[in-house]
Amino acid sequence: MQSAKDLYLDLMKRCLTDLIYADVEEKPNLHLEPFDETKRLEGRDWPTYAHTMIGLKRLDNLQFCVEDVLTKGVLGDLIETGVWRGGATIFMRAILYSIA
Repeated sequence: MQSAKDLYLDLMKRCLTDLIYADVEEKPNLHLEPFDETKRLEGRDWPTYAHTMIGLKRLDNLQFCVEDVLTKGVLGDLIETGVWRGGATIFMRAILYSIA
C-alpha cells in the first residue's frame, strides 16, 4: 500500500505532465502530432497543457535527488534553471511540502 505522501507526489507528477485526465489522447501537442504516452513518460514531446515537459521518468529522478539531499542534510537551496512553465519547481515544492 502506498503512503499518503507517495500518492500525493504521484498525483502531482501526473497533473504536472497532464497525464491525469482520461481525455489526454485527444489533445494534440504544440506541433500537432498525435499524443504518444511513451514520449510523455520520457519527456520527449512538447505538451500543450502540461506545466512541465520533462516527463514522469525525470520527475521520478528529481524526486529521488531532492529526497536524497534532504535525507543527507545537504545545506543549500533548490533551483530550476531553464524554466519552461515551472513544473519542476512546483514539484520540488510539493516534495518539500510532503516532508513538512
